[in-house]
Order: sequence, then C-alpha cells, then structure tokens
Amino acid sequence: MEIVKEIWDDMKASGGGPDLDSYTTLIHGLCEKQKWREACQYFVEMIEKGILPQKMNLEILPQAYSQEIGHVAP
Repeated sequence: MEIVKEIWDDMKASGGGPDLDSYTTLIHGLCEKQKWREACQYFVEMIEKGILPQKMNLEILPQAYSQEIGHVAP
C-alpha cells in the first residue's frame, strides 16, 4: 500500500489529481486490507472534492465492513 500512496501523492502534486476510478481503486484496496478508517477518509475526501460516487463506490464500504464482522451485506 505504501507504493500506492506514493503514486497517489504524486498525482495530487502534479495538479491533475485523482479521479473517480482512482478513488474507487484506493478505497477498495484499503477495504481489502481492512483499513476501514482510511477508506472512509478517502471516501469523504472524494465527495468534498466534488467527485460524486457511483453505486459501486457506495457499496464497497458497507459490504467490506459487513464481511469483516461476519455478516453478509445484501
């Protein structure tokens, strides 16, 4: 994940910034690593930057968390 974060920081520094696909990939990866708090922080950041989530983005966090606590999300 450290390499991903370095690339993320480089994207931000270049001025182009991450897009919806970048956020989705990062949030999904953090969920797979069970880093819920970080995933939520990036989700909020995405919305604050005016990048609106698609249905897939809205499903990633609750599904991952539900699997972690032993429940299957609908």
